[in-house]
Amino acid sequence: VLTGLPNRRLLMDRLGTVVARSQAEHTVSALLYLDIDKFKNVNDERGHATGDLLLEHAAARLQQAVCGSGLVARIGGDEFVVLLDSRDPCPDTAARHTLEAATLVREALAAPLDLKGKPYRIAASIGIALARPGGPGAHDLLREADTAMYHAKAAGRDGVRVFEDAMLADAQHALMLERDLAAALENGELAMHLQLQVNGRGLPVGAELLMRWRRADGSMERPDIFIPVAESSGLIVPLGHWALRQACAAWLALDRAGCPLPLSLNVSPIQFRQPDFVEQVHRIFTEMGVPPQQFIFEVTEGLLIEDIDQTITRMHQLANLGIRFSVDDFGTGYSNLAYLKKMPLYELKIDKSFMRDMPQDHNSTAIVQSILAMANHLDLRVVAEGVETAAQACYLGQHGSAYMQGFHYHRPMPLGDVIARLQTTAEAA
Repeated sequence: VLTGLPNRRLLMDRLGTVVARSQAEHTVSALLYLDIDKFKNVNDERGHATGDLLLEHAAARLQQAVCGSGLVARIGGDEFVVLLDSRDPCPDTAARHTLEAATLVREALAAPLDLKGKPYRIAASIGIALARPGGPGAHDLLREADTAMYHAKAAGRDGVRVFEDAMLADAQHALMLERDLAAALENGELAMHLQLQVNGRGLPVGAELLMRWRRADGSMERPDIFIPVAESSGLIVPLGHWALRQACAAWLALDRAGCPLPLSLNVSPIQFRQPDFVEQVHRIFTEMGVPPQQFIFEVTEGLLIEDIDQTITRMHQLANLGIRFSVDDFGTGYSNLAYLKKMPLYELKIDKSFMRDMPQDHNSTAIVQSILAMANHLDLRVVAEGVETAAQACYLGQHGSAYMQGFHYHRPMPLGDVIARLQTTAEAA
């Protein structure tokens, strides 16, 4: 009703006809699956009426781009499908023509738009699947296009991806990993290890908690594999609550052992943006009986550039509880430096990618020097991640007062091993 476009039911009817024709005539046609990028932001910030107006403009532009050579359908929310009944006899030619059509679609959507008095640019992530002889049926073809669209979105949005068989294998693996991760949380397969942070003299001054997953068979899953799956599936929210309780328990154990340390904990943007996040944190800290001042929440630069006003408000609410904030992997994204001064920040963490070639690489060294100087100007603490050599540690010691974290000093360890290490260090002192 809103856009005047066909719905999913009519699309699937036409798609079934196109697939059957491709099988019978040995020709290739194509399907484009589009998702409007950051459409939720428009609804949240400017209201659903403005969001509806954007969808109407998108629908009109899609129809204009297709120019009667295909069917444009809206199948839900901000998702559209373009069915191109091109009937190319050659798969390579069909793929080339489809990519050209996708380019026309993107250009049509991106044309300047006045959205209730404000300029706006419509961007979309597009997935392509080809209806081909011996290929899948209508429902599976739509799934292939949808899968390719998610790959386009994961690659940074506002792009095009053509479905490949490997994408389906990746999707199936991610689904299996998601299921296993949910079971791992229930079965106690997850644990939080601690990596100590040290000062220029090598003495512990804090620790970061890092999630580890050891399966029942003893094999380990890498965090850079399972954490993105947790974020994409929403499992990161219960995982985040569990990790926060583990952090509280770890601090209490350190305190009982006579070696309390400030603990740093990564907070996912998805978890941070939950409406009840502040209340959840306050309740857990109160239940566990820990001092919030002993915890540092590490957030990414990506969190700092989306919904800035809401982010600043929530950070101040948490800071009022006593929690401190660190910008993790600083320098790898984009930070609006003007907003850094408005946020209750305590620390910047230099990303390990800059440390890797330091001090031999001039560019990495220049970036590290700039971060150290800026942090000093803003009166922020600095932690350098990925310190793995004596040369790196020596350079940092000679250029400021950064704290250090890395294999040169300590590897991530179970809590019991950390306590034993700290007690040994205290006895030696």
